[in-house]
This record gives sequence, C-alpha cells and structure tokens, in this order.
Amino acid sequence: MILLMTAVHGRREILKQVIDHHSHLPWLKFAVCSTAEEVDFMNENGWYAYQTDNEPLGRKWDMGMRAALLIPKWDKVVVIGSDDFLSPEYVTKVESLSEHFAGLKKLYFVNSKTKAATEHTYAPHAPQKMFVGAGRTLSRHAVEWTIQSQGGLYSWHKRRGLDYDSEQRLMAAGFFPKEIKSVKPLVMDLKSETNIWGFGSFGGRGHKNKTVSIDEVKKQIGYEEPKL
Repeated sequence: MILLMTAVHGRREILKQVIDHHSHLPWLKFAVCSTAEEVDFMNENGWYAYQTDNEPLGRKWDMGMRAALLIPKWDKVVVIGSDDFLSPEYVTKVESLSEHFAGLKKLYFVNSKTKAATEHTYAPHAPQKMFVGAGRTLSRHAVEWTIQSQGGLYSWHKRRGLDYDSEQRLMAAGFFPKEIKSVKPLVMDLKSETNIWGFGSFGGRGHKNKTVSIDEVKKQIGYEEPKL
C-alpha cells in the first residue's frame, strides 16, 4: 500500500485543487498540519492528519514522518508539497517501483497568476544527487532506518534546503536515489505568492530552467483549472 503525504499551511485554494486532483487514487493519504482547523479540513477530505508547529519546517516534516509510521499497512510513501500535482504516468511508475528511494530530476513549475510554465532540471551536472522533493518515493524501511541511524529524516533546525538535507541523510543511511525518467511532465508545482521558493527563484543555483508550453504541462498532468 502507498501513502501519499504532504505538509499543510495556508494556501487553501491551491490545497483544495491538490486534494481533488488526487482524490481518485486508491492510496492512503496523510497530512502534517500546523492548526487544528487544517486537521479538521484534511480529515473531512479523507486524509489522516497530524498537528505540530509550522516552524522550523524541518522539524515539522520530521515529526510528520514519525507520525506517518504509526499508520499501518503502507510500505511506500510518496511525498508532495501542498501545491504539487502527480501525473497519471507518474502514479503508474511509482506503483511499480521496488527501490527504497526514487525521485525526479525534473519538475514543472506553473505560475498560478501569469500562467507561465518552466521545466526545471535539478543539478543536471550531478546525476547522483540533488533530486526533487516533490514526488519523492521512499520505502517504509528507508524512512525507519534513516530516522533510527541518522537521528531523523530531516534536520529539525532547517527552514530551507530540506530536500537536499534529507537526501544526504538517506544516502548516509545507505539509500541512494534512482531517477524516474520520462520525456513528458510527471509532476507539476503550482506556484503562488506565498511559496518559500517563488516562481523562477531557482535560476542561477546550479540548476537548469527552460520555458515550456503550459497547455502541454496541464495535458500531461491532467490538471484542470478551477471554474470561477
């Protein structure tokens, strides 16, 4: 069984789209929330939920992962942000994976206001490290052993750089990432004005960006804009 996990804080209009987009998946679903109201909202939409402080974000994610381990039956967790959308192709790929740690090097950003879209490649010259956090897939064993051997899956004091931080901890625990590849968009990140990392903020950080067609991204992801 697969567990879909996210962390929730505000951005309700985008969060509701994420919930609706993944509602058909026959997976368990879990959210780590920062308020009791968010817990109630996620419960009402069929998600397990756990409440802890929003800051530091590293602590929130790590506490959430520890709480997720209390949910029985799942053997694989797929991590997404509360503004991320998985494509049908990615869901199929994830369901057939047997690796302890797998993820993407490419993520497609869409600006919710301007509708601009970019293909973002993480660390193209470092193929064995710096994988996208969105859509990251971990076995229960990888989560349990990394927490046990490294003191946590995420550093509690960190507010940024959590994807790289947890990746380093996983590799130190013996779990090295396998890249999930496709020529088509697999995961879309819908950027709002309240993101920690805004649209286009990764330029010049050793990554690669290129402009792409938003229509093609939406088609492959299966994303439909909410009706006004």
